[in-house]
Amino acid sequence: MTVLSTRSGAERATARRVRTVVRALFASTGLVLVLDAISARVYAGGSDRATAILEGQAVGSGNVLLHGWILTHDSFWTIDAFFYALAVRVGGLRTGLLNLEPALAVAIAVVVGALVASRGHRGGAAIAGAATAVVLLAFPTNAMAPSCSVARTTSVRPPWLFLHSSD
Repeated sequence: MTVLSTRSGAERATARRVRTVVRALFASTGLVLVLDAISARVYAGGSDRATAILEGQAVGSGNVLLHGWILTHDSFWTIDAFFYALAVRVGGLRTGLLNLEPALAVAIAVVVGALVASRGHRGGAAIAGAATAVVLLAFPTNAMAPSCSVARTTSVRPPWLFLHSSD
């Protein structure tokens, strides 16, 4: 007697999507932990990133437009302040935030890149696409490192780039 699967094509597709989301969450969590640890060991932080954290604290306290703050022309507060506002609310004002934000930004980029590279493919092709995206985004060469960061001094600079920098 043959037992046929009672799952429809739509149910299988939904289950596949749920598995993909769960795997992406696990991968991004692991990547954040690894990159945060690397960044904390290699880079102690700086005044630019500390200012971004304080801007986030001010935004989280209701000063959304940062009234009274003197912002430089190349300020990235629109990118960082809202993340830090949430992070300060959740975890408090602490030095660990200096390395968490770049690790989170990199993890999101790597996981999204892997998902995009593997989309529409199955099996070995999906794995090869995802692995290529991870290697290129998570471990850039010295030649690629400057183009992988927004700028050398911004707070969204990925933590692994400190391993490749000469300064």
